[in-house]
Amino acid sequence: MNTTVLDPADMPASFSGPSNPYKLRRQHWWFALLRTFSPAFTTRQGIVMVTRFQDVEEVLRRHDDFDVPYQRRVSVVTNNGQFFLGMRNSPRYESDIAQMRLAMRREDLDQRIRPFVLQNSHQVVNTANGELDAVADLARLVPARLMIHYLGLLGMDAQQLSDWSHSLFHYLFVPGISADKERQAIQDATLLRAYLDSLIEQRLRQRQLNDDVIGRLLSLHLAGQPNLAPDAIRNNIMGILVGAITPTAKSVALALDFLLSHPEALALAQGAAMDEDLPRLNRILREALRHNPFAPGIYRVARHDLTLRSSAWRKKTIKAGQRVLAVTQSAMWDRRVVKSPAKFDPNRPNHIFLDYGLGLHACFGQYINDIQMAALLLPVLQQSGLRRAAGEMLRSDEAFPVHLRVEFNV
Repeated sequence: MNTTVLDPADMPASFSGPSNPYKLRRQHWWFALLRTFSPAFTTRQGIVMVTRFQDVEEVLRRHDDFDVPYQRRVSVVTNNGQFFLGMRNSPRYESDIAQMRLAMRREDLDQRIRPFVLQNSHQVVNTANGELDAVADLARLVPARLMIHYLGLLGMDAQQLSDWSHSLFHYLFVPGISADKERQAIQDATLLRAYLDSLIEQRLRQRQLNDDVIGRLLSLHLAGQPNLAPDAIRNNIMGILVGAITPTAKSVALALDFLLSHPEALALAQGAAMDEDLPRLNRILREALRHNPFAPGIYRVARHDLTLRSSAWRKKTIKAGQRVLAVTQSAMWDRRVVKSPAKFDPNRPNHIFLDYGLGLHACFGQYINDIQMAALLLPVLQQSGLRRAAGEMLRSDEAFPVHLRVEFNV
């Protein structure tokens, strides 16, 4: 998911993955006031928060006027390279995104990704003996195993890959990261680059063109496709890894945490799981995340002085270089667009869900993440007597869940 979290000093309550119902109610109440009285609000740090659906949508779609804010850190992670997640619209961006779509094909969703995740998730649940840490044992490890299998990361350990991905995601997208975590992330990026460089060089030398993502990219490289030197392949694989594991794990944890606290929603999810209806289950989980969101919104940086077209009557000017937070959490509760936002309704139209972003920098892996989320939780939700372990609440390390223990009947 293409989202970032705010520095808590900017907000009236923590945004580290709002699972605390009181904090969540405070946020909805506060955002409702902003939508009504100050829909483009400037914080004391100079961040412009846009909270109405129309304004959020406009910010995310105006990619020629707004940059993503993490190019510098992407350059650190890649050792002065880039991956397409951080690029401006350009011929190079178009080339990279087209080549990644050739390597990560839509048919893979049904033929490779869904069966792999379901098989591994069932295996984890079936061996859990009635008690499971849904984060540590399932939501972080199975996506890492999928990436090893699907991308072609020969010899990689799933726990190690999960830890590296988590470290880099934290570094790239969380403002105010501590010096210790920054040093750890830079060290982890160095290790991941070295592993990928060695792997790609070996596979290229030995012509290991297996039918996985790296094999497909190497085939394109050997066929003379532009901008596909080994370091470019490595950089874009790093980008995929950053977005495919930690966001999925956090989304799974937050959706399950919400369901466990809302029996009617849990019953809907368990019904879909028992029917093995993954599309219906996915709609339920997306609605759970609308109520218990991954993050408040998505940061952008203004390239030049501008006025939001949808806010022109309010005369809100954004200055060049000013940070803007498109508050997707607020937009998805905007009554101007979203009918009865406090109601749990899995049949809402797709366009009201903004947590994957929009436009040029919408989450590249959103279809994979949707499939992973539903396939990871399906075997958990199929268990009778599903409940939190005694005294258990979702536990987090800063912005990211680390433990959520559940029990079920054996």
